[in-house]
Amino acid sequence: MFITLEVVMLKTFFTLVRGSIAAAEEEVLDRSALLILDQQIRDHSGDFVDFRADDVFYNAKGKMYAYALLFRELGKDFAKVIQERDLTEAWKQTQASLFEAATLHPFVIMNGRPDGMFAPNHLAVEGFYLMRARTQLREITAILAK
Repeated sequence: MFITLEVVMLKTFFTLVRGSIAAAEEEVLDRSALLILDQQIRDHSGDFVDFRADDVFYNAKGKMYAYALLFRELGKDFAKVIQERDLTEAWKQTQASLFEAATLHPFVIMNGRPDGMFAPNHLAVEGFYLMRARTQLREITAILAK
């Protein structure tokens, strides 16, 4: 399993180096997590009780944690390339976004209306961190593609 993890990490990094934005996004940030969050928000935000919101939230949270750990370790393995390409700050920001999504700890997961005043929408917050990490990953990819 350790060898497989290293192969995945190397494949992901070399995809980033090649500058393939679409492929890098699919390998590092699972689009399905964002799509599932979006679908749950659109279909059930504002429901009095949303029994599926916690499943969706923790599924995406687990994926973000795994991606954050992979990203952190890729940063260690390829520190020289990151420093040579002046990606240190962008790398840290992307890693921070992934960890922020992975470490959200609401007491109760709520799927309130996005414009609601009293009930938060934790799925939207998690989606925000995911989208921010995707945007930062695009910046890294653009720098590597130069």
